[in-house]
Amino acid sequence: MEFPNNLNYAIFRCKPIMTTQDLALIGLHNKREKKTYNSNPDIKIELSKNNIELVPLVEKYLKSFDELTKEYKKQHEERMKKFYIFFNCDNSVVVMEYGV
Repeated sequence: MEFPNNLNYAIFRCKPIMTTQDLALIGLHNKREKKTYNSNPDIKIELSKNNIELVPLVEKYLKSFDELTKEYKKQHEERMKKFYIFFNCDNSVVVMEYGV
């Protein structure tokens, strides 16, 4: 299928990213930082300057991800501390014995 030279189109990736390694690889692909594109030799890297990012990132994807989720990570760590204190074996009652 051949597209006209003046055709505008968008590609949205809508799938979960399960690991930070996957995120790093997607970042390399999106920023055209991979050395070779064996899977798609038709990519015209010189046209990448025309790409539009919905959330522009100057840094690498992982660094930006850490920055964007910093507050959430802090809240999560606080909840996990409470969870650990609540379920810590040293502080939990495992068995209660009643004598009759």
